[in-house]
Amino acid sequence: MKSIISLPILVTLAVSISAAPLEQSILINPGNGGLRPMEEAMISTLPNAGIYLCDRAGFAGHCVHYATPFGQCITIIDQFPRGKGVKSASSDRGSWCTLYSQPECHGDELQVHHPGYPDLRHQDWGDRAHSYNCRAGE
Repeated sequence: MKSIISLPILVTLAVSISAAPLEQSILINPGNGGLRPMEEAMISTLPNAGIYLCDRAGFAGHCVHYATPFGQCITIIDQFPRGKGVKSASSDRGSWCTLYSQPECHGDELQVHHPGYPDLRHQDWGDRAHSYNCRAGE
């Protein structure tokens, strides 16, 4: 009789232990002999890159997240017109972007890597960005 009573207790204990959260990561071998987390490898194979731009410092105000194919030039003066230009910028993880002071990716350049610039005025780039393009890699 003792073993019948303890069996439900053991089953309950086993179920509660197996339901406990466990941090897991899938590792892959990219072919260069080293393992890395799958999410990191997937980010580097994405065909698009993203940049997050805001018209106020600290990633506040009017913000837009652009996701565009690598290398494609995007003019942003429709969303960020002169006088209400970009004041904070960050690229997505796994990519980096270049801001340009003129449309069509011309003019002065500023490279933006993750986590970016919460206040572009510190780089003398407040309201200067008029276009951008992005590339893969950090």
